[in-house]
Amino acid sequence: MNDDPTNPDKQRKKKRKEATRYFTEGWIEFETKREVNFFSHNIDRSQKLRAKAMKENGETSTFVMPNVKQRETDMEIRISSSSNIDSDNVMETQHTNCKISTDQLIADAHATVTRVLTGGCNAKIIDERFGNLEKILTSQLKEIKDLVEVIFHLNDQRNIIPWKNSEKLYLKSPRECEIKKFNVTLHEILELNVSRKLFNYYWRIEGVKKKLFEWGTGRSERSNTFYIKEVGYAMFIKFTPKYFPDGTIFISVGLTKGRYDAQLTWPFSLRLRIEILDHSPEDLRTDRRSMIWDPSTVCPLYFWERPGVSGNSIDNPECVGLSMPKYLLFIEIFNFNEVCQNNQDHEFFFAF
Repeated sequence: MNDDPTNPDKQRKKKRKEATRYFTEGWIEFETKREVNFFSHNIDRSQKLRAKAMKENGETSTFVMPNVKQRETDMEIRISSSSNIDSDNVMETQHTNCKISTDQLIADAHATVTRVLTGGCNAKIIDERFGNLEKILTSQLKEIKDLVEVIFHLNDQRNIIPWKNSEKLYLKSPRECEIKKFNVTLHEILELNVSRKLFNYYWRIEGVKKKLFEWGTGRSERSNTFYIKEVGYAMFIKFTPKYFPDGTIFISVGLTKGRYDAQLTWPFSLRLRIEILDHSPEDLRTDRRSMIWDPSTVCPLYFWERPGVSGNSIDNPECVGLSMPKYLLFIEIFNFNEVCQNNQDHEFFFAF
C-alpha cells in the first residue's frame, strides 16, 4: 500500500520536495491559493521569495516577498485596481498584496501591474462617441421641441366658427385677416428704394383635395372675372389640378373681355406675379411665388392684345403660370386644415 505511486501522502511529499527546489532557484508559478499554501510548507524563514502568479487571461504578475513578518494563521491575497485617464489613453493599475503563513514561514508580498487600455476603452474614442451621441440626441430633441411648438401654435390658431346654414365646423385660415385687408386693393410698396403700386386679388378655391385626386388630366377651374382697380383690365385665374398625368399642378393668369376695354391702352403692359398662400402659422409659412413677368418680354403679342376683338372667345389664352408637384401643395397648403372635423373639403387661396 505504501509503495502505491497514487497514494495521496506520497504525492504530497513529492510536491513539497519539488516546491523546495523551485524556491531555492528563486521562482515559483502558482494559480490558486491552495497551491501556494501547499508549496510554502518547506520554505526556510530566512529566504527572500519571489513568485509569479498566473492570471486567468494568461498575463503574469511578479510577487516579491523580501521580509519575514509575524506569524499569520493563513494566506491571503488581495487585489485592487485603479484607472488613470489622460487625453488619449486609459492607464489601469492593479495592486496585489499576498500574505503567507505556515509553520515555517511568515511572509508578505506586494505587486503592482500597470497597463494601457486601447481600442474601445481608449478615452479619446469614448469622448468622441459620447460627443456624437450628444449631438444626435440634441438634434432630435430640437425637432421634437419644434413639433410641439407647432402643435401649440396651431391650437392657438384654431378659431373655429360655424358655417352659415350648416352644423359643420370649419377651421379659419390664419391668413384670413391679411386676405380681408388686401383683397381687391391697390396699395404702395417699397421695392429697391422705389415706391411702386401693387394690386392684390385673392381667389379662394373650395374642395381642393377632391379635385386634386379625382379630376382627370387637363380639367380646370376658372375664377370669376376681376378688374384691376375700378375701371381697369379684366382678368381671370385658372386652376388645373392635373396639368400633366404625373400630377403637376398649374395655375395660370390671363386677360378676358371687360366693360372698360375701350378706355384702356393695349397691349397689356403691367407686370404680374402669382403666389400660392401657405396657411401655416406666420413663423413657419413659406408662400410659393412665381417670377415677376413683364408682358413686353414674354409670350407673343396676341396673348396681351384686347380680348374678343378677333374670334369668338372672350378669354385670351393664358401665357404665364406657376406649376408645382401635387405633393408639395398638399403638404404645405393643407397642413392647418387636417384638424377639420368630418374630413371636410379644404379651401385654397391664390394671390395675384
